Amino acid sequence: MDSFLNEEERARLVRFNVDKATKDVVEKVLLYFIYNAEVLKKGKPAGIEENWVYGVADAKSTDEEIGRRVRTKIDALGFLKKAWDQIGGYMAEVKSDEVENNPAL
Repeated sequence: MDSFLNEEERARLVRFNVDKATKDVVEKVLLYFIYNAEVLKKGKPAGIEENWVYGVADAKSTDEEIGRRVRTKIDALGFLKKAWDQIGGYMAEVKSDEVENNPAL
């Protein structure tokens, strides 16, 4: 991603990764519907409409069309995971002398 991100953008990704609580919230929001697909919750009735696969099928669709839509969603999830992993790679570098001279350690 260094080929298209400038120095300030890379620094923002480092700061984002340092703030684990914010990163966890963003991940939760991005993946909400994935996490909740096909999940039965205690005290709530089961509902097929919560399953993302249900949304790609209808009575007029052929098996091939449904399969193509499912493949597209799976590919999109793969791209999302790859991007998330790349974002996670931007970490603050700790210089060895900072660690050695840190009285808290």
